[in-house]
Amino acid sequence: MGGKPARSKQEPNFAEAYEQGGSHMAAGLRRGPRRWIWIALILGVLVLGSGAAFLGRSGFAHNKQTLKAEDLDLRIGKSGVSDIQVTVNEMGTIEPVVKVDVKSPLSGEVTELLVKEGDRVKRGQVLARVEPDVNQAQTLSAVRSELTLAEIRAQDAQKDLETNQRLYEEGLLAVQQLKDYRVKFDTAKENLEAAKTKSRIVVESGIPLEGQISTSQRVNIVSPMDGTVVKRNVEVGQTVTSGVSSFNEGTPLYTVADVGSMLIKASINEVDIGRVRLGMPVVITVDAFPYRRFDGTVTHISPAARLKEKVKVFDVEVTLKEQIKDFRAGMTANIEVRGDKVTAALGIPVEAIFKKKDREVAYILKKAFDAPKAGEKEPRNTRSGKLDVSDVWQRFFEEKDVKVGLVSLEKAQIMEGLTDGVEVALEDPTKPRQVDENQ
Repeated sequence: MGGKPARSKQEPNFAEAYEQGGSHMAAGLRRGPRRWIWIALILGVLVLGSGAAFLGRSGFAHNKQTLKAEDLDLRIGKSGVSDIQVTVNEMGTIEPVVKVDVKSPLSGEVTELLVKEGDRVKRGQVLARVEPDVNQAQTLSAVRSELTLAEIRAQDAQKDLETNQRLYEEGLLAVQQLKDYRVKFDTAKENLEAAKTKSRIVVESGIPLEGQISTSQRVNIVSPMDGTVVKRNVEVGQTVTSGVSSFNEGTPLYTVADVGSMLIKASINEVDIGRVRLGMPVVITVDAFPYRRFDGTVTHISPAARLKEKVKVFDVEVTLKEQIKDFRAGMTANIEVRGDKVTAALGIPVEAIFKKKDREVAYILKKAFDAPKAGEKEPRNTRSGKLDVSDVWQRFFEEKDVKVGLVSLEKAQIMEGLTDGVEVALEDPTKPRQVDENQ
């Protein structure tokens, strides 16, 4: 009876609620510190990142303690001791040493083709026949008349010379007059030889000059040498022009060559021809035999340049050290002319040599970069994420005059100005790079 009075069911239990709230708060306090720690860490990272970006863009991070060569937007090379050899590389063509285009001595229509490409032929063998046109028939008559007239004039000139020679010996003729008769005789003799040559060509072609000359007579086209037919240029029924009596070069019917003796013909740019001399060794590769190398020698250099695709080139011939039976006329060959060579020479990459008016210089990378001076510009970020140092290149590089010796495709010999093991710029550090416009 003396205990506490009973509570109704509707009466709130504040003590119990307090106890429950306290337990929830305690749990929240147990979880709360962890949550705030993570939030603080994330905010710290964001602040540090923003600060670094600000420092990077403002240039405060560009100091000699933090910058390295890898941070510069420039390629870097290194000097070293090695063998340096001058080489000239070019593409050429395999050609027979002796190759002749066979042409008709008369214009007309091709009536017969007696050999095909690849056939072996002998000197004097008939390769084709041509039926001369009307004009050529008249030309044949003119050849015969020219020969007869040349013979008569030569005989008359000889008689005049003999007669006046006697008069000169008797003192009845001046020296100058005798010389004039001798010149006339020499001229007549040369004209006779020319007429005989034309006549011989016609006769060897199978057309006799005696009797009536007509278009029904066929001209025999014969091979001028022993060899192989490497090309046929015409078809039966085709009209060809004379190779000896027309104003053009004439139509070649066949090309005959000695395929047992080949060489390489190439055209070398005038920029490189000064490094090529007779007798220099040549390494040859052929596309048809990619895993084989062949040796040769420069045996001919044209004394005059010619234009090839608006570029001046010099024709060069390379003789093979030994003949290769697998070679075919017209194959592409790659030649490497090996020129002057120095051994154990100090050199740097050719890209590290820069022309500055009448000087040749290299830019040596400093081992320790200079600190920025007061008010001096800072390097700028480039699009590659590295630094453009063109405004302050002296902080990072030293310009050095150098004396250059032999220059190959990759290396330049340094006679004076550098030592072994120094790092050099392969791009001009004084030239601006493409900077990031957003910085």
